[in-house]
Amino acid sequence: MKKIILLIFTAISALFIDFGQVSFANAQQDTAIVKAKYTYSDFGGKFAVGLSSMNNDGESMQYLFSYTGGFFKNFDINQSLSIRAETLFAQKGGRTDNLNTGDTNAPVIDFKEIFTKTNISYIEIPVMLRLKGESFFAMIGPYLGVKIMDNFEHNIPKLQNLGEKPKYSMFDFGITGGMEFPLYKRTMIDVRFTYGLSSPIQEVPKYISGFYSDNMNNFTIHVGFLFHM
Repeated sequence: MKKIILLIFTAISALFIDFGQVSFANAQQDTAIVKAKYTYSDFGGKFAVGLSSMNNDGESMQYLFSYTGGFFKNFDINQSLSIRAETLFAQKGGRTDNLNTGDTNAPVIDFKEIFTKTNISYIEIPVMLRLKGESFFAMIGPYLGVKIMDNFEHNIPKLQNLGEKPKYSMFDFGITGGMEFPLYKRTMIDVRFTYGLSSPIQEVPKYISGFYSDNMNNFTIHVGFLFHM
């Protein structure tokens, strides 16, 4: 009888030990899944189109189409917060019309026909905090832009003869923020506004003395794609 009781006790103990091992393994697996879910770093690419302008003497220039493209990576902090770092090629600029050139020695000019157009290309690095909502992410953070090329077009007669153009700042920095909306599978769209805190122009030629820029603004719509890692 004692042997039977011992055998039953041993069997029950073995079942409990086996059940405990399985439960512990499942708990570890669930923890790993949750951890992977919230610490997995999503990597992707994006392309954007938008409208860009520069503030001129307290007034906005005419908007120009802007183009942006590059890569991003998300670093999850928890279920609600994450950080997004991006490396982008961004083309920005602005246009002025009816500009007074300040050329007092020039013949009478119809200023309605005078224009300048500025395009500046940057390597731009935004770093944003992302807050998760019900079906969207809210994003805000600083950005730094490094100028890689610039282009200046105009039809100012005196300036055309001199062949001069504005001197542009090497760096641009400011704040960017917006909303991101997940789409089908691993695609998303985000709408954002970038507000520059520095002047993109350091110095202007004499005959566009009425032209300068306080900061650069850019409104963009991005389409992004997550890559499997």
